[in-house]
Order: sequence, then structure tokens, then C-alpha cells
Amino acid sequence: LELAVLAADDTAATYHLGLTYQATPDVMTFASYSTGYKGQTYDLTTGFNQNRAAAGPVKPERSRDRELGIRTQFFDRHLTLNATLFDTDYTNLQAQTIETLADGTSNFRLTNVGKFNTRGLEIETAARLGRDIALRGAITYLDAKYTSFPSAQCYPMQTAAQGCSGSPARRDLTGVRAPQAPVWKGNWSVDYTPPLTDTLDGFAQVAGEYQSSLYYVAADPQTFQPGFAIFDLRLGVGSHDRRWDVTAFVNNLFDQQY
Repeated sequence: LELAVLAADDTAATYHLGLTYQATPDVMTFASYSTGYKGQTYDLTTGFNQNRAAAGPVKPERSRDRELGIRTQFFDRHLTLNATLFDTDYTNLQAQTIETLADGTSNFRLTNVGKFNTRGLEIETAARLGRDIALRGAITYLDAKYTSFPSAQCYPMQTAAQGCSGSPARRDLTGVRAPQAPVWKGNWSVDYTPPLTDTLDGFAQVAGEYQSSLYYVAADPQTFQPGFAIFDLRLGVGSHDRRWDVTAFVNNLFDQQY
């Protein structure tokens, strides 16, 4: 029985700096700069042994985030419109990659693979049209890419012509979009809540969400998910004081498969 000896300690500090400016009673702008930290760790997956332990822990992952935004309300708070620009850099990104250990063996394990950047724009809005109708919506544009990841695992059946080479085989994901990160993602809803009697209110809601295409494994055509939209429907009645309600609903109204 081989027992691996682990010993590691760490101390870290993070901070957040923010500045806000109330331009008018209805318009506020802000800017911020933040740091993030994900602690050091050991890869304790199958195959962990003293040789892996001797290689030391995976270094901490750190991030630097910058944000600019605006928060607004107009027409006696009947219209809200918010927008946020964000840009985050990650260094010593923790992920699976090839690493050569002290005894000369190479294998795939959790370690520091390089750098990563995520940036984009978020927009949120809400509007109340009279007493009975409310609209809500949000949309995000996301650009999430590896800025340095030279030795990633190849996807199953990837060929040399598709970028898988070396021994052990590897691929370069530098500049490639991150998995599970759609370029566009959004949601919306329309709520209608008319009074039916002096004590009863009705309500109806149509809601939906959309996301553009993505890969569940980076650049693996076998895991490609085309963009899709889902719609939900709710109908009901409730007491005017909101103490009870009865609701009928259908989620994924058009039976969208994904």
C-alpha cells in the first residue's frame, strides 16, 4: 500500500474597488475593479500517488475583473433599463492538461493550464404598461476564450489534421471559445394581471428564454448544441390580497428538444 504525503498551506487577499456617480435622481453610473482567488489544490483523481504528490499542489487561480455600468429608471419608475460591461482575466487557470512529472512520465491531470478571458455586455429592462401589464427582459453577449492553453486533451477520434498531435496526443486551445459558453443568452416575460371581481385577480404569463449554439466540450463537433428557444405559459386566478392562488402551467410549450 503506497501512501502519498500531502503538505501545503496558503494565504491570500482579494479586494474590490468601486466608484459610483448619481448623475440624476434616475440615472446612476458605476465602475469597479475586483480581484478573485481560487485556492491551490491537489488532483486526487484515479492514479494519484507519491510521484504526483511530489509535484506539489496546483497553484492558485487568480482573476482580475473590470466593470462599467449604468442603472436607470424613468417615467416614475415605470421603465427600468440597466447595462453592464465586464472584462475578466484569469491567470493560472485550473483545468485538465498534460504534465510531465519528476520521473519523466506524462499524463493528463488537473493543473495550471494558462490563461482565460471572459468579456461581454449584459442588458436588463423592465416596463410596466398601466396597472395590468408588465414586461421584463434580459440579454447577455459573451466572449469567453482561452488566451493560453497549449496542451489540452484531444477530443475522442480527433485526428492530426484536426489539430491533435504529439506523444501523448494533445491539442492547442489557445484562442478557442470555452465550452458551455453561448455567445448570446436571454430571457423575457409578459405578465397580465387584470382584476376579475372586487376580491379576485386573474393572471397570465408568457415567458421564454434563448441561447445561441455552444460546445459542451471545447471545439468537439460531437458535442455541438445548436441554438434554441423555450417558451412557458402560466394561467391562473388568485385572491386580491395574494393569500392564495390557483395556477395552470405548461413549461417548454412547444416541446423543444435540446
